[in-house]
Amino acid sequence: MERFTAWMTDSFSPKVNKIAKNPWVAAIQDSILAAMPMVFIGSFATILSIVKDFWEGFPDFSMISSFSFGLFSLFLAYLIPEAIMKRKGHAEVSKQAGLAGIAFFLLLVFPQFTAEGMIQFDFNTLGTGGMIAALVSGIFVGFIMNLFSKWKFIGEDSAIPDFVAVWFNTLIPIIVILLIGWLFTFQLEISLYSLVNSIFLPLVNLGQSFWGFVIIFFIGFAFLYTFGISTWVIYPVQSAIALPAIAENQANFAAGQEVTNIFTAEAGQLFLIGGGGATLALCIMLAFMAKSQRLKMIGKHRLFHLFSILMNRLYSVRQLRLIRF
Repeated sequence: MERFTAWMTDSFSPKVNKIAKNPWVAAIQDSILAAMPMVFIGSFATILSIVKDFWEGFPDFSMISSFSFGLFSLFLAYLIPEAIMKRKGHAEVSKQAGLAGIAFFLLLVFPQFTAEGMIQFDFNTLGTGGMIAALVSGIFVGFIMNLFSKWKFIGEDSAIPDFVAVWFNTLIPIIVILLIGWLFTFQLEISLYSLVNSIFLPLVNLGQSFWGFVIIFFIGFAFLYTFGISTWVIYPVQSAIALPAIAENQANFAAGQEVTNIFTAEAGQLFLIGGGGATLALCIMLAFMAKSQRLKMIGKHRLFHLFSILMNRLYSVRQLRLIRF
């Protein structure tokens, strides 16, 4: 056991933490965190919609959720390439990378044009239903933009203004990105959105199973925590499973259908009482059993926040009541 612990501490942990600090992984983490306020707004609008069940005259706030949480994948399509370019040291073209990310993602979700010239999208693909596709497309756009950043039409020592140099230096990579999207969507008529989702479907199904739920949370918030490894290393995977599940649960409930997805943020919060590492027990021990006054103060301070945690659990319980195990 001592040899295993030493290997985890001295060999495995540094390698995993290095992965967590990788620019590509860190960019995904940054992007998801940057878009989280839109998730909160959508969740708040959903809570308000409960009032309408008891008061018919109460305004319908569902559209607020649709244009916040419901556009989550579209936000990621911009944020991920932008964050990648910043992490890779190319902040001057980060906004252009984000715009290319939006364009490529909209091509990826296989839009349809009517005879009247109107464009049609499946709105679900723009929300959490398209999150995995947004992650893949964002990484792809970031890869192309980073690759072409090594070759520039106009060098840094040119007399041309910097913003003009950025225009010309980003032309070829953006054209390449759009050509690939155009080729698959309009020439080969292949839905990259469906293709990506089908590839990752086994992972999503595994996460939504009981044992998949337990194993993922055990690895991320118990096993890795024990050896000082940040759970942010698997946060992109957890978000790709949980956020689409929440949206699907909401849609099924609104349609009067069974709600069966258990891998959601609310279920995870109940499973991890005290946050990552399930540290509530540690806080209680520090507050009432520690001999050090400093540790006692820390424990009591953290327990003071228990009320806000429990208030959040009340909404979580309501969400779980919708699930039929």
